[in-house]
Amino acid sequence: MRGAGRVVFAGILLLFAGTINIIYGIGALDDANIFTDDRRYVLSNLNTLGWVLILLGLLQLAGGFSLLAGQTFGR
Repeated sequence: MRGAGRVVFAGILLLFAGTINIIYGIGALDDANIFTDDRRYVLSNLNTLGWVLILLGLLQLAGGFSLLAGQTFGR
């Protein structure tokens, strides 16, 4: 099947990005020191940023697994 390698590559990148976003989201919820240097954020505070990153990461993981399984949600 033509393009199968590209689909696997895109699925793996989605899984990787989702995992990283979930890790950063947990770090933001935990008030990790990496996020505190008197910086301004797009969202109101780190708690909101953490939940948005976790939800985005879960959506990316679902899309990556769906793409690798051949479902239409991943596309």
